[in-house]
Amino acid sequence: MIEIIGAVLGFIYIFLEVLQKWTMWIFGIVSALCYIIVFYNSQLYAEMGLNFYFVVMSAYGLYCWKLAPKEATEELKFCFIDKPTVVKLTIVGALIFALVAWILVRFTDEAFPHPGLADTFVMTLSILATWMAARKIVECWYLWIVADMVAVPLYYEQELYSTVPLYVVYLIMSVMGLVQWRKSITNDTTFAKF
Repeated sequence: MIEIIGAVLGFIYIFLEVLQKWTMWIFGIVSALCYIIVFYNSQLYAEMGLNFYFVVMSAYGLYCWKLAPKEATEELKFCFIDKPTVVKLTIVGALIFALVAWILVRFTDEAFPHPGLADTFVMTLSILATWMAARKIVECWYLWIVADMVAVPLYYEQELYSTVPLYVVYLIMSVMGLVQWRKSITNDTTFAKF
């Protein structure tokens, strides 16, 4: 039942994210709390840890999009990523992947290389994409698309049958989100900085 509740809230979250509504972050927090339990029970510990991160980043996103002082929220506009930030995020992503894989191999009963590597890969992309979404960086959608493509077969294999359709919808909505967010960029092209 908790998986179904988390999936429904996840549907609402992604729909609101495509529409660029700040209320998405509230649904993101509650959905992530549900999925902490779901992934713990499925022994997908990287995904469980990822959902702790989602709770924190959703609170950060809520702050950035709605609760920050007015000057700060007006300054945070939808933007493209710059090359130095791509390099920094690639390095951070590689470090996260290596650290999480090491922790899972050393301290958990998660099976490696499979599904553990797929689990860690989805987690790493999702960490980066969530930070990018909070900063309104358009390219976050590319990371979501790849993460969702890997997550669908992973969750099916783990028999998370209520979560599989959620991630299929996430994949479709990620393409729509990419198109919608790109339209939000004004003529004075801005670039995000790390």
